[in-house]
Amino acid sequence: MKKIILTEGEMNNIEFRDLNLSTLLQIHDGNSGKHQKGEIYLRINKDAELIADFSVDQNDSTKDYYTQIYQNYFFTFGKEHKSLLIEKAKFGKAFTLSSVGVGIIGDKDAAVEVRITDYMMEWGYDAPPNDSTRQYFSNVQYTVQVKAGDLVESFSFYSAEIKDDFTFDDENFRIQIMSDQYKDSYCLLEMKVVQAP
Repeated sequence: MKKIILTEGEMNNIEFRDLNLSTLLQIHDGNSGKHQKGEIYLRINKDAELIADFSVDQNDSTKDYYTQIYQNYFFTFGKEHKSLLIEKAKFGKAFTLSSVGVGIIGDKDAAVEVRITDYMMEWGYDAPPNDSTRQYFSNVQYTVQVKAGDLVESFSFYSAEIKDDFTFDDENFRIQIMSDQYKDSYCLLEMKVVQAP
């Protein structure tokens, strides 16, 4: 585990185990544009490739994700102290998985690998145009692939199904999906992976 205090506006170079990272922390305050006021942005690169980014909006209606996974590492952004905590990914801790990455939780003997293999926004109306009670809907369908040893399984679900205790199980693990965020070019799933008793 390594905790790094970040310096605003400066590139921080970090070496941790097999990772060579650079970070950039930007804080938008009263001197920033109106659309940026109250935002904190942290970008983490590995060999000039974006591997994690945190965008914290002081607007209470926006969901902020403070722990993200990259390969078998958790990156947790501490916005109060402007710090970054890097640790090995472990079972039982909530994290965010991006559609552009792979997460590996646990040791190599009992590791679970998760990735988002597909996501698609669906929208429209639930009835023909002449029905006065028709309602507009939008929903995102996700497919998550889980690999544990030689076993590979895929699970598909809709964002409307995600509630406080939306889970799917295998004999070796349980994955709880807690929330989602859909963008045109990527998506995020907040989840927790727990080993089966």
